[in-house]
Amino acid sequence: MATVVHRLRIRSAERDAHSVESRVAARLGAAELAPAALPPGATLVVRRIDGLPVWRMDPRAVRPPADWQAAVSDRLDGLLRRAVRARRGQSWADAEAVLYYDDAEMLAAIARDWTEGKLSTSWQWACLFPRAELTDAMLRAWIQRPQCVPAAIERLDEVRCAEKFVRLLPDAVVEEVARAVVRVFALPEVLPVLNAVFGGTPLPRATKARQDDVSPMPVPVEADLAPEPAVLHGSTFVETAPIEDARPQFLLRLTRALRSSPRPRARVLAERLRVELLAPVAPESHRATVAIPVPPSKVDEPAQSLDAAQVFAAEPAQTVAEAPAEYSETVAAIEIPPPVEQATPVPAPAPRPARLPAIDGAVEVYTAFGGIFYLINLGIYLGYYGDFSTPDQPGIDLPLWDFLALVARELIGERLLEDPVWEFLESLGEGEEWDELEPAVVRIRKWFDQSFRSYERPAELAIEHGARVRLTETRLDVFLSLDELPIAVRLARLDRDPGWIPAAGRHIAFHFQ
Repeated sequence: MATVVHRLRIRSAERDAHSVESRVAARLGAAELAPAALPPGATLVVRRIDGLPVWRMDPRAVRPPADWQAAVSDRLDGLLRRAVRARRGQSWADAEAVLYYDDAEMLAAIARDWTEGKLSTSWQWACLFPRAELTDAMLRAWIQRPQCVPAAIERLDEVRCAEKFVRLLPDAVVEEVARAVVRVFALPEVLPVLNAVFGGTPLPRATKARQDDVSPMPVPVEADLAPEPAVLHGSTFVETAPIEDARPQFLLRLTRALRSSPRPRARVLAERLRVELLAPVAPESHRATVAIPVPPSKVDEPAQSLDAAQVFAAEPAQTVAEAPAEYSETVAAIEIPPPVEQATPVPAPAPRPARLPAIDGAVEVYTAFGGIFYLINLGIYLGYYGDFSTPDQPGIDLPLWDFLALVARELIGERLLEDPVWEFLESLGEGEEWDELEPAVVRIRKWFDQSFRSYERPAELAIEHGARVRLTETRLDVFLSLDELPIAVRLARLDRDPGWIPAAGRHIAFHFQ
């Protein structure tokens, strides 16, 4: 947890101001000034702190005096309790401090201020981005934090501002944010639709291909690279044209789908986006002959019959929206049948409502089986799921929370069903069964036996660890006792922070106290 001091006033009799500034900065860098009650991942923006005790610099000290550090921390704790929350509708114009529980709240707040033209008049943005042009800083913040974009869009939806914000963004920024979201949430199946929406790339559609014949499509490392479209064996490339406002709608519909499920069934999502945002452009052989309505001024002239290909003679792949002005009234009546029969999109599963009490935007449970979340690291190690370092390898389709519940029930038994963590996992999962559960449990038990050779019940030893679990829309934090941590768990590296997990749609961290 870092504390950044934007401006600090120093009184000194020395004339070399640069030397004094360097020494004070070095000592502040070693100080512990964070408020004790600040949650992980939260940001507290403080306008100013006055009335601190005098700090007389000792040339032999490497940090400020302990009483000065304690005074700053106490002052920050008081400001934290009085801080306003933008999500609650509180105004921060005259506030001493503003609290953002996560980066998604910050993204939503800065986007709302930018949309309403209040960016330069809000004091907290000058504190957070002291040496940057604020509009550029806002755009960079959205591009650099794709993990938080779905939650930020949801919070803008709460104040009915999401549509307006996305439409005001430059197309290049919308595309870069969309590519970053697709990459970080490990959705390579959506990339062909993204390329067709933003770049007009022909969309492949299988003719006689089986579903398992799809070639893997790598995700580019750089966000500005345009990946090659997916190749379906035995497929034909279908010309498509984005419908009106398809680019902002792509970002909105993608992020809203991700809020209902961390990694929805990617193929279903891709098909739904394709049907909703792309209109097939008929090739020459499929263009129909249609009757053109006669304008009122030419009612005495005989009715005409015109080949639709003549309307689009200038550009064979021209869309209805791009047709010449003189045909603006008649083209609207033309209906061109698609060249290939469209597949009926399969509706995405409805999200299961959470049944746990919300605590100030978060959900907290206490469990005797906190080590169940060590299975996330084990699932990554065994290849069932990917982490932030493998965005092109999302892993199995089973939701992560169902994986934890199913595997832990096999390892622990029916005792797990009486613990609050079982209801916690049920509220997050989709209640799916797993055909590969039995061989996976055999493999996991074998790993535990090999890694915990001197213990009789290694799986129970690792999982039966009391913990407090805190869940927000962008994070999962597990607080455990360091005294109760078996050394075997540390040696097996099960206790390392998993970090960003696409299958969970959250950053996951362990805290030992």
